[in-house]
Amino acid sequence: MDCITALPFSSHAGTLSSFEDAQRFESVFKMTRKTFSYICSLVKGPLMNNMDIHTFVDGKVLSLQDEVAVALRRLNSRGSAWDLGYTIGVNESTVLSVTKRFSDALFAGTGNPWSWRDSSKIDNIKSMFAEIHNMHNCCGVICTTNIPFGPEGDHENKDNILMQVIVDAKMRFMNILLVPAGSMNQLSLFHACYLFEECNKGAWLNGRKLKVALDGSEVGEYIIGDAGYPLLPWLLTPYQEENFSDSKKEFNRRHSAATTWTLSSFEDAQRFESVFKMTRKTFSYICSLVKGPLMNNMDIHTFVDGKVLSLQDEVAVALRRLNSRGSAWDLGYTIGVNESTVLSVTKRFSDALFAGTGNPWSWRDSSKIDNIKSMFAEIHNMHNCCGVICTTNIPFGPEGDHEIKDNILMQVIVDAKMRFMNILLVPAGSMNQLSLFHACYLFEECNKGAWLNGRKLKVALDGSEVGEYIIGDAGYPLLPWLLTPYQEENFSDSKKEFNRRHSAATTCALKALARLKDTWKLSMA
Repeated sequence: MDCITALPFSSHAGTLSSFEDAQRFESVFKMTRKTFSYICSLVKGPLMNNMDIHTFVDGKVLSLQDEVAVALRRLNSRGSAWDLGYTIGVNESTVLSVTKRFSDALFAGTGNPWSWRDSSKIDNIKSMFAEIHNMHNCCGVICTTNIPFGPEGDHENKDNILMQVIVDAKMRFMNILLVPAGSMNQLSLFHACYLFEECNKGAWLNGRKLKVALDGSEVGEYIIGDAGYPLLPWLLTPYQEENFSDSKKEFNRRHSAATTWTLSSFEDAQRFESVFKMTRKTFSYICSLVKGPLMNNMDIHTFVDGKVLSLQDEVAVALRRLNSRGSAWDLGYTIGVNESTVLSVTKRFSDALFAGTGNPWSWRDSSKIDNIKSMFAEIHNMHNCCGVICTTNIPFGPEGDHEIKDNILMQVIVDAKMRFMNILLVPAGSMNQLSLFHACYLFEECNKGAWLNGRKLKVALDGSEVGEYIIGDAGYPLLPWLLTPYQEENFSDSKKEFNRRHSAATTCALKALARLKDTWKLSMA
């Protein structure tokens, strides 16, 4: 699919030099190049004072930017250090050492990045809360969450971290506090933190008060938090009464909007792309695909405050769900909708997307196939190659719930830049790789000569020609239009060279699938 574009991998696939345009860079590192450069400047001194040298597997020394890139990829990865190292061309020990060096250097190179004592910043923060949520004199949202650390699937070695954060109205972290989860709970962490001490003695959140009513009532500076926090003069929590006035209902509505998430929260491109893994242009394109089917369905879904979800809200909720490893309840709590709404909206979106799209790509489009062939020739020296076919098994279901997982068998065709050109899904129990291949439309059309029937190329001095073809691993049959690697024990240098090119080209499909599973985490939860 053209809208699912994977990153180009160079010989050092995960390093900074691989990502030439801003969108791909920000998708991988979750930040702009400007922010990346700023982080490099923070750690430059401590890293340069450490004389350890790390190299890629080919012996090339990692630069400062390479070390930061490796560490950020590691911190943003659920996989093992070995998997990441294999992907980007370094040893597992290098990944671990570089990440440790980076973390130590970042800690040494930064102090407290934000304080309420900076009046210019706090005035800007208050104006954002007033403008976006109509919460005047609000200085932030406090929230605590539990974060498991450790390799995916290794439940024995996971260490939980309790993280308390303060966030502004545009979801920027202003303060972060981390402790081992077993040592404290949300309330004890809050009472032990510097924030509580400073605010309780009046050193922070002590700015000018605002009149909020005709009777002269005033409100000082404050932050807001959920009902798990205590109500304090400088910390406002939602009303918990069963029957309360319209004014209290309105406060709870604004409080909920400020502490939760909707599509409108993401105003700039970087934040939007970091959350949805796509540009606004692609998001709008997806909305256009599902608009008809969704509008024909008369079901109405609402946020917990009663506001109706728009088309864009429904698509946003569904994309967040598909990109989440957590439960529907967790996501719903975060964005202000019920669990049943998350499940229903995601189901509606999936059905509408299936109904709203046809086959997005076909070998009958000669302009596209010529471009694809030129990429395989340029990158892998595989002339007249039209794609890589690969099949994988994908488990669906919430993390930790092994009883209700459903497996999907997915057959894909990928180009040399890891873009999906064709996807076929079936329940895994109904077929295996070979039976799915023989049953697919691709097999039928190519076997009868309707696809992959373009001009042949001369490949040898004796006039030998090769037609258009795709490549696949040894699990596929060798066909005139499907080339698999040689399996003989002793073969010629030319066959060895073919196998080398074949292996390099098929790796792009494996990397594309790995990126797909990492991006749309529900499929691998």
